[in-house]
Formats: sequence, C-alpha cells, structure tokens
Amino acid sequence: MVRVRRKDDEPAIMRTPIPALPIPEEVIRRIADSPVMLSHFVRTVCGSDAAGVMVSLAEDPDVIDRIESYGPFVRALSHPRTYYASDTPDRDVLVFYMADDQQTPPEVLARWARHDHDLVRIAVAKNPATPPEVLAYLTIDFDYQVRAAAAANSSTPVDALRDCLTDGVIEVRRALAENPSTPLDVIEVLVTDVDEQVAGNAAGNPAWAHATAEQFLTHLVHHPHALVRETAASEQEPPREGWEILAKDRDDAVRVAVAQHATLDSVLAHLARDPDAQVRKAVAKNPHSNPFTLMSLAADSVWPVAKRVCGNPAATPETLHSLVERAELNDDKGLVYIAANPSTPPEVLTELTGHRRTNVRHEANRNPATPPLAKAHALTSTSGPQFYAPELSEDDLHLIITEPTTSGKSKAAAMRELITRGHADQVRQRYGHSSDRKTHNAFMRVFAELLG
Repeated sequence: MVRVRRKDDEPAIMRTPIPALPIPEEVIRRIADSPVMLSHFVRTVCGSDAAGVMVSLAEDPDVIDRIESYGPFVRALSHPRTYYASDTPDRDVLVFYMADDQQTPPEVLARWARHDHDLVRIAVAKNPATPPEVLAYLTIDFDYQVRAAAAANSSTPVDALRDCLTDGVIEVRRALAENPSTPLDVIEVLVTDVDEQVAGNAAGNPAWAHATAEQFLTHLVHHPHALVRETAASEQEPPREGWEILAKDRDDAVRVAVAQHATLDSVLAHLARDPDAQVRKAVAKNPHSNPFTLMSLAADSVWPVAKRVCGNPAATPETLHSLVERAELNDDKGLVYIAANPSTPPEVLTELTGHRRTNVRHEANRNPATPPLAKAHALTSTSGPQFYAPELSEDDLHLIITEPTTSGKSKAAAMRELITRGHADQVRQRYGHSSDRKTHNAFMRVFAELLG
C-alpha cells in the first residue's frame, strides 16, 4: 500500500528558488573553444537553426558573452557529468546527470524531486547528498522505482523507512531490506516477507550485528527458507550454537556456506566428514581448518577434495609432501597449488623449480619459501624454455652470478643466460659498474656479443 501524496507533503526546501550558480570563465571558454560542446549547446538552445547560429557564433568576437547569456543551460552543459550525455543531449538528459552528482547543491536536488522525468527523480532519490526531508517525500512517489531508490538510500530518515515496510511493491521492500540504515525491528519483519528475495536481502543486512543470540537463532538459523539460512552463514557471524545447527542443515548449499566461513574447529571437523563432496571441498579450502582436519581431507577418495588442501596455507609440510605424487598423477592444478603454497617443504619446492610444466616452475620460482639456490639453478639451466621472467631479488641475482658451479659455467655464461631470459635490466644495473674487475669484464664481453 502506498500513501497518497498531497501538496502539504512537500518540504519547504522544494519550494525555494534555485540559487544562481557561478559560471567559471574557464568553463565558458572551454565550451566556446570546443566544436563538440559548442554544437551541443547550439543544437539544444537553437534547434533547427543550429547551422546558421553556429556560423554567426563563429564569426562573433563576443562569442563568450553570447554563450554566457544562456546561463541556466551553460551551467548544466558545463557540469562534469554531462560529458556522458548522448550525441544530441536535451536539457532533461543534462539534468539527469547533475541529479546523480553529489556536488549538485541540495536546493537544486530538492527542486528536481518534482521533475517530470522519472529518471531524474530516481537519480535524486539515489543521491546521498539529497536532503533527508526530500528523500522522505520521494518514498511516497507514484513511481515504484523512485520509491525503491529512496528506500535504498542510507540518508533517508528512519521514520520514512518504516513507512516503506507496508509498500505493496516487492522491489521497494527488497531495496529497504538491503539498506544499512534500516533499523533491526524493521529487518526482523522483512525477513519474514513472503518474497524469498526480500527475506534473503534482510538476512544479509548489517543490522544483525546488533541482534541478540536469541534473535539470531529465531529469525535466521531456524528460518524456513534455505536462502535466508545460507545468507546468515555467509554474510553474518552466528553465535556458536547457530554455527552448530547450520552445520547439520538439510540443505547442501547452507552447509557449503558454513564450511566456507566457519572458524570453529568442531564445526569444520564435523563438515569434513560430510557426505557431500562440495562441502568437504569448502572445508579443505578454508584457511581456518586445523592441520588434523586437512590431513584427513588430503586422503579423501575424491581427488578434487584433496586437491583443495594443496593450496591451503594451513596444511602442514608433511601433508603437502604426501600430496605431491598424487597431484603428479592427476596432472592438473594440484601441483600448481603446491608450488605456490608457502607451507610447502623447501626440498619439494626445489624439485618443482625444474618441473616439466611451465606453470609449476613459475609458481615454484615465485614462492618466497623456495631456497635462493634452487631459483638460481632453475633460472640459469638450459633444460627447458622459461616463459616467465619474474624479477629476481638482489641476493638471488648475486648467487646466480657468483656461485661456483660443478658444470664449470662461467660468470659470462650465467649473465648471458639471464639476459636472454629477460633479466637484462637487472644484470646491467647490478654488474654494469661492478668494482670486481673480472665480473665487470664478463659483463662488458657479454653485452658486446649480444649487441653485435
């Protein structure tokens, strides 16, 4: 039900004259100097006579004064947001973009709350700079889209938001349910709405942070709609009892949401034994899962579940080591996850820096836990093409060049290898002015060869 709007409902600010807005001279000059802006101006003001007026304006030495005489239009045209207007803008389009801008004066927004175009009133209703009394007025607009925009505005007065509760249009109640300024008692009513989306939006409202445990359990955890329970698990912080109840929910999507967001060991351990693989995958990916839970999931018979453990930083080095062979056999992203995991043992990362798959080598070389010596051997080896050239640390760069190698590779050969693999700038900055004569000579010799 929508309350009938009367003339007396209009706030006084909506009846005050719009103040004159100063027009900076540089803005007027910009319009005069721009063929596009000037043509927009002329087409709108002069209509079909635009071509002739354009010629006369071009020949007029006082063109700036001529433009300034159309003050109201110039003020709209010079507004920054009008650059998004169409090729042939009319005044309503320009007003729409100004109504959407928070820099527009409140008195102007108040007058435009009565604009004939619904798009302008919607823009005013969405604008947080619109005066609260004007937003209250727009909550009883005859157009439901305007009412919805005002109901979603966090600047709308609480009393006006309460009145929106009885609006018969679903879109208005959905917007009201998402508004962070909507009070908790109104949200408690909205979460029982016949429309599931209204109830779901209300379940995600931040007002629940002020609810008691009893309110949370009554209105969300025991709600008949699965969407509400899922939203409560994914967007709210239920009490302990709430987590435990939701972890046993009959709906798979609710349990997945709990597995993704819960932090309680007992809840995650319970869900690690869930018959649904999607729930177990969510537990395996949750960084709050404890090492013992992850160890059991690493042995899961369903590989996509165990694969999620490969990328979890909470997994122990022993668990990750046990997954390497299985990940290698499946030949998918599992090995990439292990190579990128900072908890992977150094000896495993060392092996992965020379792996046959490029993406595995790349992640292993990027991993901060990879030993510098392993990165050095990987980046200077000729066993396979290196498609990535991540920036090396100073320590790694120095180690590559100076470390004695059993293969007898010289400093010059190490530099040449790095330069051809995309690290020329780093080599030049580090060794181009080296105080070590042999290193400097090697640098000069390599660059002379490469430059021909």
